[in-house]
Amino acid sequence: MQRREWSKCRNNVALLWVTDKLRSDKRERTLAPWAAKGKQTFEEERVSTNLAAARHDAAVVGKRLTLLRCITLM
Repeated sequence: MQRREWSKCRNNVALLWVTDKLRSDKRERTLAPWAAKGKQTFEEERVSTNLAAARHDAAVVGKRLTLLRCITLM
């Protein structure tokens, strides 16, 4: 079996294993780590988006203040 075929086979086996776990009585225990990781990822994305927005806002305010200082000095 070639490497690519083996990789596809391994991925399919993993998907079947997860599907089997999700259909069993161990569903909640199987989903818990995935749900936690998903929440963590969304939180990190939200924080980075807010940080980027804050940096942008600070840059805009800084430019406006610089412009006001220049006008005041005229």
